[in-house]
Amino acid sequence: MRRVLIVTSSYYPAVLADTHRARVLAPELKSLGWEVEILAAGALFQRADAIESDAAPFFDLSIPVHFAGPCGDAVFRVLNMRSIGWRALFPLYQAGAKLLEQKRFDLIYITTAQFNLFCLGRVWYTRFCVPYVLDFHDPWVANIRRIVTTKHTVKFRINAVLATWLERFAINGASGIVSVSPTYVARLRDRCPSAQALRGNRAVVIPFAASERDLTVMPAQPEGSGALDIVYVGAGGKIMEKSWRAILRSLSNFAAHNPGKLERFRFRLFGTEAFWKEGEPKFLVEIAREYGLAHLIEEQPGRVSYFRALEIIQSSAGLIILGVDDPAYMPSKLFTYAQTGKPLLASLHARSQANDYFNQMPNLGRLIHFDDDEEMTKSGETQIQAFLNDVATQHRIDRFAQIEPWLSRSSAQKHIELFERVLST
Repeated sequence: MRRVLIVTSSYYPAVLADTHRARVLAPELKSLGWEVEILAAGALFQRADAIESDAAPFFDLSIPVHFAGPCGDAVFRVLNMRSIGWRALFPLYQAGAKLLEQKRFDLIYITTAQFNLFCLGRVWYTRFCVPYVLDFHDPWVANIRRIVTTKHTVKFRINAVLATWLERFAINGASGIVSVSPTYVARLRDRCPSAQALRGNRAVVIPFAASERDLTVMPAQPEGSGALDIVYVGAGGKIMEKSWRAILRSLSNFAAHNPGKLERFRFRLFGTEAFWKEGEPKFLVEIAREYGLAHLIEEQPGRVSYFRALEIIQSSAGLIILGVDDPAYMPSKLFTYAQTGKPLLASLHARSQANDYFNQMPNLGRLIHFDDDEEMTKSGETQIQAFLNDVATQHRIDRFAQIEPWLSRSSAQKHIELFERVLST
């Protein structure tokens, strides 16, 4: 029986974006005959609001989990460094080394957006000769003039400079690569042309999978009377500005041509700025004000738990997905939203690779675009009108057959195929 150690920066009871690939993949690998153990940064590394005790039903608690505890945290406090990627680097190395000394693992799978933790794979490989596979949720090395995701710009730029060397170190020792986007793989090949992990069929694209278990835990909720709630749950702020403006332009045009018909809808936005404080402006609402639509928008920027996010999604009349400036961006919630059967509206870059999924599956949802000049395709208003009609009629779409290749079971099988190729060579 094969044995894999999955390494991630956060795991139950902490629930962050980095948690979900490991959370969804581990039980499926187990059901397909693999022995799985998890190694993660412990609760003391996590933000207090990321600890979600109500998330237990979304995890297979029978899978062994090992947590690394803090070491030398006083130094990081003095340096005002809160990143799990740096604070947990050495503790995770120690915890992983102890596991690898005590147990046999065929493979290490590192799945996180705390990218410097990828370097642990090569250090462990040097010592224990256990091959490792890296999972890219986002690009490690990015254009820092276009993609800035933090207010701490000095630290961000230092990390961006270090990333070039650290990425090469981690990639050149890896045995395989998983990525949610083919563009990320292409960029890695440009930067690391000699890396064995990027040759042949050892670099694969596997988008974020949807877990059927999640909707079993949180079944659909009855929709109340009155306004029809169209919801978005996820990051907002500057990185989503263009995609949000594309929607607002279409809504504004629709309202101009259909007086009064937009008033029955409410657009509710949740979890858009995790560190938002009471009294601060709400970024997406302020943009809506420019289009005369602020009265239809409710933004609750504070972070919401995964349990609460699914509750919001399941009680909505329609769902929105916002995209970022990078055409390679893959929305992590796309197939989870598709599972619900609810009307879906996505606003994505005109060259987004996620467009392919909408082209392959016409029932996936309505799609509008923005480009680098903030211009939207002429079909935007038509798509908005069709989406609002779907919401108003409470149209439900059975997408299961179409999205089955992107559900958790199929995703695990694709991982196993890659893992076996890696181990066979």
